[in-house]
Amino acid sequence: MNPLLRINAIPSESRSLAVVMKDADAPVAPRIHWICWDLPPGEWIHPNDNRGINGLNDFQISTYTGPCVCNPRHKYFFHVYALNQKLHLPFSTPHYKFYKLLQAHLLAEGSLLFFSYRE
Repeated sequence: MNPLLRINAIPSESRSLAVVMKDADAPVAPRIHWICWDLPPGEWIHPNDNRGINGLNDFQISTYTGPCVCNPRHKYFFHVYALNQKLHLPFSTPHYKFYKLLQAHLLAEGSLLFFSYRE
């Protein structure tokens, strides 16, 4: 289940939010653990929030996949995007297409870095 996220400084003209959680230290290339778009603008994204469209992550499932605790230490990022409209994309849209379409509607963006540890 996705964690509780608080989002600050959302532009007033925002019509939707998108969120991507990415593992920056995955072995071959960064891996997307969560991609969600068409969320209504608001200060909070709650656990199991189902108001947006969960796209296919790099594990080919349309849901949040949490950090991998089998790795000793990984950097993860939550990227949040404020958009001037909803994207209206099907959940099966590949993330490269999502990123391409996102650029035309981007008002603001922000990131949160966190680390997972295993002892």
